[in-house]
Amino acid sequence: MPDTKRRAWLFLGLSLLLAAVAGYLFLQKVHAVNQTLGEKVKIYIAKKNIASYELLREEDFQGIEIPKQFVKGSAVIDLYAIQIDQNTYPLHRLVSVVPMTQGELLTSHVLKPKGDVMSKEKRLVSLSRSERIGFDAPIDFHDQVDIVVSGKIGNSEPKTMVLMRNVPVKGIVKDEKGNVVAVGLEMTLPEAERLIHEQNFAISIRVLKVPDF
Repeated sequence: MPDTKRRAWLFLGLSLLLAAVAGYLFLQKVHAVNQTLGEKVKIYIAKKNIASYELLREEDFQGIEIPKQFVKGSAVIDLYAIQIDQNTYPLHRLVSVVPMTQGELLTSHVLKPKGDVMSKEKRLVSLSRSERIGFDAPIDFHDQVDIVVSGKIGNSEPKTMVLMRNVPVKGIVKDEKGNVVAVGLEMTLPEAERLIHEQNFAISIRVLKVPDF
């Protein structure tokens, strides 16, 4: 066999050997990383925008596997066994008390059994944190809040007043850092009208948590 062919076969064999070694080392590295990250669990995100109190369906959510150590405590990991308070429900028996956006993580603290929804006299108003709307303390599901607004009418001096007291919190939305970015508040229709008006025109709205005694 000519030397050129012999060298070509030698280089080919060496290349295949190096590729095999590199592949083995890569698989070993992947295995080591997986061992470091630990067990994986499936979480669920919304495939579309979902309105508050809309019936939830399994096909509206997409499952994604992530390491268990990165899963929030409130994240839903089983659509057929979702823990709400002291009871367990399948997804189709629950509704979200606040609107969900496409790609949003499904968490148990915004869910409520269909049979436990508000009366027809009540409405749910979503209040989101912004430059004009602030939450002065950590707020959780089932808390109560007072709403204080600042604004002015015409050329009058700005005025600050308590708009509502002891408003029940029926849902919360948190960001990836666990900070509350929106709350769902239960109130009558006339109260909802007043709050929505202030959302649109007030200079500032502060949401104050009512202390637990």
